[in-house]
Amino acid sequence: MPSSIARQGTKAIHSITRSSSACTSSNAIRSPCLTPSSSRMTCDMMMGQSRSLSTTSALSRNTPARRPKDPLDFAPNAVRHALPSGETLIVRPPPTVASPRYTTIDQGDISPEQLPLIQRRKTHAYESNKRLSAEEIAEMQRLRQSNPDVHTALQLAKQFGCSATFVRIVAPAPKQRREAHLEQTVVQRSTWGQNKTMQRELRKERRSLW
Repeated sequence: MPSSIARQGTKAIHSITRSSSACTSSNAIRSPCLTPSSSRMTCDMMMGQSRSLSTTSALSRNTPARRPKDPLDFAPNAVRHALPSGETLIVRPPPTVASPRYTTIDQGDISPEQLPLIQRRKTHAYESNKRLSAEEIAEMQRLRQSNPDVHTALQLAKQFGCSATFVRIVAPAPKQRREAHLEQTVVQRSTWGQNKTMQRELRKERRSLW
């Protein structure tokens, strides 16, 4: 009796072994290109894990960042002074433009007479020694008040032989014309961009500090 039970158990073990080998052979036939890396990837996918490809080498990732070189350590004209406290004082002259005292070849051969003449600044100010009479000033004021669009300051200055500044002082424009000119200026400034507006405001602040 015990021997028959042992024989049946041995047959069952052999049958299980044959079935497992058959399954293995069938899986090998179905996936003939199965490699260790692909099998590892398949296992990771079955376990819910994902892998990503690294674009940097391990050497560059593990190498510490290089510190920039100190220009004082490599400056040829830097002078080092050891202080009593143990610190080092490094003095380096600043870069400067070449002086004409040692770049000019012939320093004593150039005389002031050989130098070019200094050009005078051109001024557009109108110079006139004419003195207007009271009748001419009254006529100027009448023309200015009658039609300021036609009789402008420049036109009256040419007509009476004086400067436009004198015309604006003696015969100023009417109040309505000044208000219209101010409204036109406000409309023109409304078309300015942000940069132009900011530049004009900064210019006003600089003028206030003069």
